[in-house]
Amino acid sequence: MATPKKWKEIYVLAHKMIQITIGSDRAIQATFAAYNTDGTSNFVCPYIFIEKTPTSVTREIDDLLVGLSKLPHSKSVIGVESVAIKYSPVGSIGLNELTGVGGPVSEGNFGVAQQRHDNFLVRINIDLVDSRDGQSLRGFMLPFSGAAPKDLVGRAFRGVFAPARTIASMTPWARATRVMDDYFQGF
Repeated sequence: MATPKKWKEIYVLAHKMIQITIGSDRAIQATFAAYNTDGTSNFVCPYIFIEKTPTSVTREIDDLLVGLSKLPHSKSVIGVESVAIKYSPVGSIGLNELTGVGGPVSEGNFGVAQQRHDNFLVRINIDLVDSRDGQSLRGFMLPFSGAAPKDLVGRAFRGVFAPARTIASMTPWARATRVMDDYFQGF
């Protein structure tokens, strides 16, 4: 079954936001999905945001995620799935093209904008060109269920956004959620 190439509207759903702490170093990682349906099948493309950290911290986190680190650490889930938002890009795009044509890895900002009772809003800005001109980006607010640590509210984190493969599923979210959980198991 061929995936439809372009969509005029894309729905975005938060999956999970985690905070990894190793000693005094901390990193934020988040996963979310872009999805839509053609009326017969549902299509989902998982994305991950990884905060840019100094090389030594990145190495520690990588070692931790693959089980090679013996350093004291913690990994906390601070946000999970909430309500989906509708994103209407200027022109039709593929589900894997929130990061640009062809779905490359792109830099951008991810910031906890506001705590609202049992949810918090995250501002996502994905750079489409390296010049960071403020004009060539995709931006939206994404709600996560949970309570964001107070020291994260109002802070923006620079990092990379990367799409995974697009998944076609006959059952809304059943298979897609399993694939996302498996794909992001170490995170």
